[in-house]
Formats: sequence, C-alpha cells, structure tokens
Amino acid sequence: MAWAEIKPENNEVPTAREYAAISYDTSNSRLLVFGGWNNGWLNDMYVLAVNKIVGPSYAITEIDPPLGQLTGGVPVNIKGCGFKDQTIRIYFTVGKLPTDVPTKFTLDVAGTYVSETEITAVTPNFE
Repeated sequence: MAWAEIKPENNEVPTAREYAAISYDTSNSRLLVFGGWNNGWLNDMYVLAVNKIVGPSYAITEIDPPLGQLTGGVPVNIKGCGFKDQTIRIYFTVGKLPTDVPTKFTLDVAGTYVSETEITAVTPNFE
C-alpha cells in the first residue's frame, strides 16, 4: 500500500488556505470550499465531486441469518442505519461472487422497509 496524490480532472487546485468554510452537499455528493485566508481574505469557491469515493447513505451492520439454503424462502432481517422508506432491492449471490454485475448467480428481491435501522426480505430460490 502506498499514498497517492489525488488531482482534480482539470488540474485546478485551490491555493493553500486556512479559516475556509467547508460543507458537504449530500444530494450531489460533493465538497464545497469557500473563501479562507492566505495573506488576505479569499472570496472564491471550489467544488470537488466525491461521488466516486463516498459510499451509500446507509450502512449495514448485521444480517440475520448470514447464510441460507439454495431453495430460498428464508426470512432475512438486515440491520443498520440510514435506511429510507423507498423502493428497496436486495441482491443475493451464490458463493463469494461479487454482486456489482448481476449474473445467473445473482438474484434480486424486493425488500421491506421496517424502520431507519431495519429492512426485511425473503431469500430467492437459486435451484
């Protein structure tokens, strides 16, 4: 592992500063930096899109049960934080295959919102 410098796409880097106002725009996943001090007060604004490195707005802390049978039909409770009452799709996979790209080994089912800390689903049949 090694540190790497992150450079903006257009190579425009803000000047060094202190006392800047910084905010995170959750709807667009970006950092906003306004003004600050560098031998005088700055009156500029920079925006950095961080959507490629910021994870989802929720976190999963527990899945019960963690494993199930291939024939499906097992109720699953998923606990965490930041769940929203909206359309929920839960992806299940066979083995240790990644679920980034749906395959014949990955099936999705509708999830049910219970609260901001819990959602439920029933596992699909992989036979």
